[in-house]
Amino acid sequence: MSGGSIAARGLSLAYGGCSVLDGAGLTAFGGEVVGVLGANGAGKSTLLRCLAGVQAADAGQVVLSGARVETLPPRVRAQRLGYLPQRPRAEWALSVTQVAALGRLPHLPWWQGSETARRAPEVISALSACHLEPFANRPVDTLSGGEFARAMLARLLAGRHDVVIADEPVADLDPPHAVDVMRILAREAARGAAVLVALHDLALADRFCDRVIVLAQGRVIAQGRPRTILEAGVLARAYGAPCSVARIDGQLLARFDGGTSAQDGS
Repeated sequence: MSGGSIAARGLSLAYGGCSVLDGAGLTAFGGEVVGVLGANGAGKSTLLRCLAGVQAADAGQVVLSGARVETLPPRVRAQRLGYLPQRPRAEWALSVTQVAALGRLPHLPWWQGSETARRAPEVISALSACHLEPFANRPVDTLSGGEFARAMLARLLAGRHDVVIADEPVADLDPPHAVDVMRILAREAARGAAVLVALHDLALADRFCDRVIVLAQGRVIAQGRPRTILEAGVLARAYGAPCSVARIDGQLLARFDGGTSAQDGS
């Protein structure tokens, strides 16, 4: 599948009277990587959960490739949209290959089981893309945090979705693997998927995202191309601290008051 799109219109959600999303909206089209940025508590994860259809908003709507997401049968939604949560879990000690194969199950007839999924070329390709061939038979509960994160990413890739949503997929990765994950997501966009990714690393967002959307207190305060949006005024408003922005050898460096660099994910 390719050429998907997703749009959110006026999403609002409150917990216990506290607003988490306040009229948030965005669009992502096939072929682009859209970064979702903002401070902790800005509403990034909640927005992505609403987009994925795993959490209902109090108001607003989500449209997935022309259809309201809540109207789609679960199987169809799982075929079209792939979602990687911020803290994925594995409830059983499945092998890395078995976990990756879960991404193919929505695409298979009910009479074909997990063995067929494990042999699928999409699964083999996903394991290769995530450099997991040496771990193919390892139980996921024996992996390091970074290895486990890559196994969950392989499950996402195996689905070959129209829309790919990843919530902080580089949070547990060292810098080389973080860059590798962003390259993988860029390849998903290159094949025609619409990719939405929540990030704290502004340098990665600047390098790999075609557009960025910046949240503050549940509202979208800016959106556009990274070189336009990732400037001191917007970032100071988003993160609630004075900010200076420079580019060194073409790489973004955002420094907040106190000497904390957003390039380092702070």
